[in-house]
Amino acid sequence: MLEFGEVFGAEELIDLVEENPERSAYGRFVDLSNDLGAFVDNYKHNKENHLVMMAYAYARRIAVAGIYFQTIVGSDYFEYVNDLFKNWQGLTDGSYEFQEAAMSQALEILSFYVPELDRKKFSVLVQFAEQEIDFTKLAQSMGIELDASDDPGAYYPISAVSALLDEYYQFEADSEGSVDWEFLSDSIPMSEPSGWGGFVDMHNDIAAVTPLLDENSDPLLLLGVAEAATIAALGSFIQGFMSEGDLDQSYRILLKAQDWAGEEAVERLTGVAKMQAAVLTSRYIEEFRPHYAEILFTAAQSGITLPRLEIPKDQNGFHSVQSVLRLLDPDRFS
Repeated sequence: MLEFGEVFGAEELIDLVEENPERSAYGRFVDLSNDLGAFVDNYKHNKENHLVMMAYAYARRIAVAGIYFQTIVGSDYFEYVNDLFKNWQGLTDGSYEFQEAAMSQALEILSFYVPELDRKKFSVLVQFAEQEIDFTKLAQSMGIELDASDDPGAYYPISAVSALLDEYYQFEADSEGSVDWEFLSDSIPMSEPSGWGGFVDMHNDIAAVTPLLDENSDPLLLLGVAEAATIAALGSFIQGFMSEGDLDQSYRILLKAQDWAGEEAVERLTGVAKMQAAVLTSRYIEEFRPHYAEILFTAAQSGITLPRLEIPKDQNGFHSVQSVLRLLDPDRFS
């Protein structure tokens, strides 16, 4: 068997991608994504040269993650590109040596187009995109107030992206590692599924942990548990498993947690807690996205439930989580 470097050893991605002299107004991530698209449409060895194609997949995923973080495109587009990346990765050599060689080629062209960022920043952009954290959400989670005069539809330039990531690393250091999106998930043991769906399961698991918390508990844990409990209660309410009284009780738990955490911690950590709650929810409901939490809240405040909408029950005799997801995002789950 030939080593991967022996097949088309002289070819490297940066030498094959032709840079379009007409640059996009949206910045170099968009330029790179466009030039990579033009390359792959015309590359004759796309089925033979797995190394170059894997390098292309790495570069394209990172470029689109950057574009998503800049708020130029939505999460659906990144998810589409990320799925293509995973599919291609599954078809190629899974060894560390091969993947690292492909990543090295990707970093070479990324550094040419976007010299402001390094490998660490490129990697964290992918992590944020996978968790649906863009520039605005990250800034909010760190308690950074964005300029109110900014056009909500505007994108954030790469210079601002680099500066915010520097602040994020400093914030992470100052918080002694508290910016760990899996922190809450690691703190809530999962029990056996109830059969009623992820919202109910999450609610039950959180209920088992809640009695162990008090005013001396970690403020981030208090806020994260309360935010997650609210999501679980909202989803369960819309499914028809909870009453309005149960929902009011979950709001009281949130207020109590905020009181125990203290005003300073609430202001500093609520954004992080919301993100951690969304990550925890996605452990129970893989398709859950962070912005669904706000839609759940709006729907519940309006008294919307699946029984009231006369949505049919599924074959198990209850309103499923999938029906809730269709309500939250009909285009995605139609």
